[in-house]
Amino acid sequence: MTKTHVPKPRPMNLSNIGYKGVGSDGKAMGWYYGWNPGGFGCSKNCDGCWSKAMARRINGTGTPFCKACANFEVHFHEERLNQPELTKRGGVVLTDFCSDIADPARGMGYLPRMWDIMWSCPQHTFVLLTKQHMRLAKWIVSHALHCSFGWTAVERRPIECGEYQHMTDIRMRNECGYVGDNEDRHWCCLHPKNDGCGTDNSCDSRNCPLARPADSRDQLREIGLEAEYDFDADGYAEDSEWMQWFARPHHAAASNVWLGFTARNQRELATAVKAIALIKGNNPYAKTWLSLEPLESGLDFTMNMHPDIKLVPGEQPTLCNWLERRIEMQHGSETTYVPYIDGIVVGHDNRRNAKGADTLSHVRDVVKQCQGANTPVFVKQVWHMICPRCKRWIDEGSTCSKHPKATAKWLLCKTQLELPQDLRHCQLPWSMPTKEQDK
Repeated sequence: MTKTHVPKPRPMNLSNIGYKGVGSDGKAMGWYYGWNPGGFGCSKNCDGCWSKAMARRINGTGTPFCKACANFEVHFHEERLNQPELTKRGGVVLTDFCSDIADPARGMGYLPRMWDIMWSCPQHTFVLLTKQHMRLAKWIVSHALHCSFGWTAVERRPIECGEYQHMTDIRMRNECGYVGDNEDRHWCCLHPKNDGCGTDNSCDSRNCPLARPADSRDQLREIGLEAEYDFDADGYAEDSEWMQWFARPHHAAASNVWLGFTARNQRELATAVKAIALIKGNNPYAKTWLSLEPLESGLDFTMNMHPDIKLVPGEQPTLCNWLERRIEMQHGSETTYVPYIDGIVVGHDNRRNAKGADTLSHVRDVVKQCQGANTPVFVKQVWHMICPRCKRWIDEGSTCSKHPKATAKWLLCKTQLELPQDLRHCQLPWSMPTKEQDK
């Protein structure tokens, strides 16, 4: 009988697709992890797909490659699912960049498991990117936007991994999402993997599948409650009902996930903004960004302020600038303003003759709009003309002042020093996580 080879679980590898720039905290970012449970594969089959070209290139080198990746088929690698947990050093993780995390051909059944992993790994910041704007947005609203109880929007922030909460709040407010009635049992645990907890008349805090009892001296000292309890010889309080989350509550949001949407033209931008409005309207704490790469045409961020409302024929929409639009959150006398779009990455296609690669005006216009709205913008790569003799930049429609007869040469600028001076913007929407790096 032939044994089936099961790949050994391993940590994430460093990614070579990284965005080398400055994070939102002002610190330089030069490396990333790559986490690709979906491998290489997509059903969209876009023209000039870099991922498909990379899969073909890697397969041609003789590197061990699964058949589905080599054929660029939609599939899923179960053995890669827990790689972030095995990677202790925190970092920014480019998630499923070699496929599409919301590909309709793959289905959405695997997404809850991926969100569970991302939520439980606060040492990492996960960056997602999809072309399936509304498909991902609707799934998130249904499965990953549960926030904690609070009287104001500011208080209703997502529950964090490792956060402390009193058992009464978890039970009475159903913070875990699994408290319910089952025949004669009130407030019983309905978690599918409860392993017998909640078999009496209430939740059993000692067997909770999502939160552990916080009864040690160190834990209670961390939340400032050490003086309120008596401890035994081993340093534990017998009457503590405080809990510490270690697994994701039902449909809880993950605050360490950046939701990215691709838009190459005005039509795709309108769909992306509609998806962002749906997500942010339900959870202002969600982090969203736009990848305007490859940029094919000019973009205008002034659009309908209510993208979900269908207009009556002849009716004029209420317009707003989505880069400038903010969500107002009130907490007592304190007012917080949260942007809908947290950052933008823009650039040309890496193919010389691709649509939009023959001008810098579209990229410059996006940068100008971002600057006017104080939105972080990162210019990744652009095509620009230079003089082949003196290597000077040549503006569109111009010639080199020193060598007017020289034929201009196109150059793909990938680093900040290669970019024209007015396009040297390298502020990325995200930054390295603030959690301790080597726990």
